[in-house]
Amino acid sequence: MDLTVDTKAREEPARLAAALGIEFSDAEELFRTEFRAWLAANVPTEPTPVDENERFEFQRAWQRLLADEGWVGIAWPTEYGGRGADPVHQFLYYDELAWAGAPELVNTPGLLLAGPTLMIHGSEELKQRLLPRILRAEDIWCQGFSEPEVGSDLASLKTRAVDDGAGGWLVDGQKVWTTHAPWADYCFALCRTDEPVGDRRYSGLSMVLVPMDQEQVVVTPLRQMNGDHEFAQVGFNRAQAPLDLMIGGRGEGWNVAMTLLEFERADQGFTDHSRLLVRLAEIRTYLADARAAGTLSLDVLDDVRPRFVELWSRCQLLGQFNLGRALAIRSGKEPGSWGSFVKLYWSELWQAVAELGLDVLGAGSTGARDFGQDYLTSRGATIYSGTSEIQRNVIGDRILGLPR
Repeated sequence: MDLTVDTKAREEPARLAAALGIEFSDAEELFRTEFRAWLAANVPTEPTPVDENERFEFQRAWQRLLADEGWVGIAWPTEYGGRGADPVHQFLYYDELAWAGAPELVNTPGLLLAGPTLMIHGSEELKQRLLPRILRAEDIWCQGFSEPEVGSDLASLKTRAVDDGAGGWLVDGQKVWTTHAPWADYCFALCRTDEPVGDRRYSGLSMVLVPMDQEQVVVTPLRQMNGDHEFAQVGFNRAQAPLDLMIGGRGEGWNVAMTLLEFERADQGFTDHSRLLVRLAEIRTYLADARAAGTLSLDVLDDVRPRFVELWSRCQLLGQFNLGRALAIRSGKEPGSWGSFVKLYWSELWQAVAELGLDVLGAGSTGARDFGQDYLTSRGATIYSGTSEIQRNVIGDRILGLPR
């Protein structure tokens, strides 16, 4: 399915900007044109492998190619290998990636979470040592927050890190739903290093960077309902980590974790509305082709049309909101907790788009994607990065100021 013929759909950023009464600057348009041309010449023509390990290496090679040309971590400061791009350039960057059908970057926990958090809370030595390797996917990262029987209450986590008196931490405990753990080199693990002070349950936590390549770390892949093993349960059995492998100081883990979660939720404002619009463009192309071939009845089309229009409109609203946030952040406003709104809105929207794709194209489709797989994968979107219930609590408390 060739999306490049859908030129109107590909100009979504300009449409979104016009709806907000703005125009992109010459520099922004030049950036978009340059990146679009680079993608046209470099996006792999072969399909993404089905086998997970082959897919991982395929995506790692793609990220390294992007990094070597300066197209990874574009918002990172130039001293750490980025371009120092502002949020509007990020918005355009992710839009072009989506419409070009580019493979996903393999090291998203490192690029979107660990790297930006290191820049704020990490020592200069750690930044210089770790950040360049994140950009080129030389070190793969995973996030050790969730634990068995803990749920969304991070303050009750049981994983502990103890100073061994010989220049290192000894880490004991379990993490679960740890994305990319089967391939990771490091886990940024939230651990208890001291007892909480009084009723301050969030005190005494620290963010320890645990090397994964050691016998004391046991990774057990977990099979998802889409058949993948992208995440795993991770056991730390007196796992070792040097004392300097900590983001922030001892006992500052909760503040570090909140910074990281804001990055996790906020970045969806630059990525996911475009990917949903691409999915809808694929559905529209299929419907148009089937109608022209006489294989689609008017009854089916009449049933699908209102659902499609509603979802397209919701994607437009999400895109306008995200562009507005990019402009606001560029003007100096703090992202705040609006990432929770984006995450809640986007995750439920993805599930609705995937359901439409499954109804229209069926499972195991031979077009641009398998909407059966997409439907199954989308089920987790309202759970990871904080459940929808958690996001509603954050919105009510921090944005709307509702009473607890």
